[in-house]
Amino acid sequence: MFRLLVLQGRQLAGTIQARLEVAILVGPPRQMFRDDLESGRWADLVDRSIWLHLAKLEESGLALGATVKARLTELASTYLRWRLAANECDEFSHWMSGTGDPDYDDRPWAAGV
Repeated sequence: MFRLLVLQGRQLAGTIQARLEVAILVGPPRQMFRDDLESGRWADLVDRSIWLHLAKLEESGLALGATVKARLTELASTYLRWRLAANECDEFSHWMSGTGDPDYDDRPWAAGV
């Protein structure tokens, strides 16, 4: 899904773009996660999800709407260590690499999450 945002996002326009941006700003449904998450952890998960979706959409070359651009800027200034992964591993829920793999030490998702 993230690869689709990157590759096709710039083709969005009008109400379709607006609907997607609103859906991203709402964040993930709470029922997708464990019931016993602490409220701070839940807030971090929501922020990370919103940031990642918007960052991938922006990476496509799409001019984000003013509201979502402001939210992306706010999240980027709050979580200074968050960066898109050069190897696109942030597009997967699970990523494995071993000590011999070139990206073994390049784990951007581990910092600041």
